[in-house]
Amino acid sequence: MKLTTLLDEYNKTIRHKDRGPGLSTSVMALVSTELKIASDFFQAVADFLGPKYEESKKKGADYVQVAQAKTNDYAKLGQDKAREYAQFGQQKVDEYAQLGQDQAQEYQKYGQEKKEQAKDQAGEFQKYGQEKKEQAQGQAQEYQRFGQEKKEQAKDQAGKTKEEAKAKAGQK
Repeated sequence: MKLTTLLDEYNKTIRHKDRGPGLSTSVMALVSTELKIASDFFQAVADFLGPKYEESKKKGADYVQVAQAKTNDYAKLGQDKAREYAQFGQQKVDEYAQLGQDQAQEYQKYGQEKKEQAKDQAGEFQKYGQEKKEQAQGQAQEYQRFGQEKKEQAKDQAGKTKEEAKAKAGQK
């Protein structure tokens, strides 16, 4: 009978104010079951004893009050623990949020440093490229002058060879 009563009280406690299943519901259902069993017991005793009914009823009420006080104590203890865990959880959330912000700032600073390094290297490469470009242009101009001189020399030599050939042809 006690298991059925416990199950009935548990279901009633779950439905009461849409409480739902959980540790506090189980504790309240257990206390309620004990109260129901105690109440049934005292009712049977009162019926059996007759004249001592009023005295038994008073004792039953006292037991109910003690059980209700215990229920209230358990409920308060459960609320205190829930509040304590909520504070602890919020503290951890705050710690991890700060840690995340610190790491984000650190990575941002690192990224800025790398950006500045890349800019410096790009400037150096640009300067190096400009120097090589100017060297190549100088060499190209030098080769162009050299080619022009060789062209002029070849023209002069061709002209001399032509004149020599005419002179030799005229001697024959």
